[in-house]
Amino acid sequence: MRKAVFKCEACMFESTRRWNIDRHIRIVHNGNAVAFSPESGKLSSNYGTSRMPMWQSLLPYPHNINIHEYEQQFTGIEFDLRSIMTKKEKIMVSIYEELSKKINALEDLASSNQINANQIPAFLIFALFTEDPVHTLDEIIRLERFKSAKQKVNSYASRVIQGNPLLVDSLVSTMILEGPYYKHKFQFQPDVKSRK
Repeated sequence: MRKAVFKCEACMFESTRRWNIDRHIRIVHNGNAVAFSPESGKLSSNYGTSRMPMWQSLLPYPHNINIHEYEQQFTGIEFDLRSIMTKKEKIMVSIYEELSKKINALEDLASSNQINANQIPAFLIFALFTEDPVHTLDEIIRLERFKSAKQKVNSYASRVIQGNPLLVDSLVSTMILEGPYYKHKFQFQPDVKSRK
């Protein structure tokens, strides 16, 4: 006696095993197809209420591994796998990760009292309105680090240089720009293009 054959209505893949068709529909068609019997012409009556979840159907048959304690986590993974990410979504993931790293850097500045933690949301929203939010946050981080470092240097210099903060700032900037360290390190570097 010939076994009943089940087919996938989407691509006509066939198998004599019902669980194999169910697994095929879940994996290949993301659950968006129906199994049917070509002999009777009937659609599968209980597709969608299969006895085994997708993650279990991916395991070697029969399922004799004791993994019930992880079943809830596997069900969550199964749900995530059903929505395969598009190229656009993959790009979005990388942008979110980059933005998150910049927020971490801002949080580090806030934890060392270089900025106020309440400024972070404003920095983020401002950056999101720009052409390159990640680069904008990078520049904000650099600016805030510069302001913090400048304030620290000027506060120590003001202990020796008497005068208002603007005078101290002006004198310190002039001493840095006219000093041998700045001139040696930044003004007299050989031009890489001129060597060629």
